Amino acid sequence: MSTKGSEFIRVILVFLCLAIAGSCKDDSKPVNKLAGTWTIESISTDNQALNQLLGTLLPSLPLNQLRLNFGEDQNLLISYPTPEGEKSIKAAYAYDDTELALRFDDILPIPFNAFGIAELTDTRLVLTRPLSRSIAETIGKLVADRFPPYAPYVTAILAQIDEDGFNLELTLVRTGTSLP
Repeated sequence: MSTKGSEFIRVILVFLCLAIAGSCKDDSKPVNKLAGTWTIESISTDNQALNQLLGTLLPSLPLNQLRLNFGEDQNLLISYPTPEGEKSIKAAYAYDDTELALRFDDILPIPFNAFGIAELTDTRLVLTRPLSRSIAETIGKLVADRFPPYAPYVTAILAQIDEDGFNLELTLVRTGTSLP
């Protein structure tokens, strides 16, 4: 092959490399579909007695004032109102298309078992989780210890859980974008 022919091939290869490099985007960091602020729209279970109790208790709880801010950096800030002003709990999370795992180091420094993601759209997130009675009791004790005014609610809910536990479904709606 002539020198001009090999130079021409090199020029073509350089253009191809530049074209490929210019058309590639950084796919190594996937879009975080959870990033943003969410509130709880509803809580339901597969236990009818528990659902009736939740139907009675939930309207008295300010669930729509509980804000979950999922940051781009997989940090979670849960904010809620109190008579003394707004309080927050810091957490971390990891997720993929099928599961969301939460970790509350300030409360319990071990990973929380993951929720299944039944639905994730721009405006709606549905989480599911089977809970055994023993896990529900452990979580209930943590909630009652951390939030004493809710201890009677926790006690009433735990009284409705049978030995097999229950399946929990949390529906959240997006109320804003992620905080910086």
